[in-house]
Amino acid sequence: MLVTVHAPNHAPASLMPAELTILVIDNDLSILELLREVLTSNRYNVIAASTLADAQAYIKQTHIDLILCDASLPDNRRAAQWAFLGAERHRDLPVIFMTGYAQPPINVRQLLIKPFSVSDLLQLIQSELNSALQCR
Repeated sequence: MLVTVHAPNHAPASLMPAELTILVIDNDLSILELLREVLTSNRYNVIAASTLADAQAYIKQTHIDLILCDASLPDNRRAAQWAFLGAERHRDLPVIFMTGYAQPPINVRQLLIKPFSVSDLLQLIQSELNSALQCR
C-alpha cells in the first residue's frame, strides 16, 4: 500500500496533534505499525494495541483522546461493545472503526473502509476531535 503523509493544516490552536493521544487497536500488526507511523509523523501521540485486553489496560492508565479500532477483530461484537462503553464512560471520546469488508460487520457511527487514504484518515480524525472538543 502506497502511503503519502500530509501534516494536518486545519487544526485549531487549542487542539494541536502533539497534545493528543490516539489509541489504535488492530490485530494485524503490519496495519497497526503503518497507522502508528502515519499518525506519529503527523505529530499525534499513539498507543498501539493488538488485543482488546491491551487496549482496556491502556485506557485505564492513560488519557485517550480518540480510539481508532479495527471492526473485524476476532471478537468484533465485543470490540464494538467495549469501544461504546469507553465512549459512554468518557462521553466526549470519539471512536472510529475501520474495516476491509464491503458490508461492515458491526453497526457504528464512524467507519473507514480499507483501504483508505491517509488524508481521509486524518480528516476524519480531526473532524471527530473537533466535535469532541465542542461537546466539552
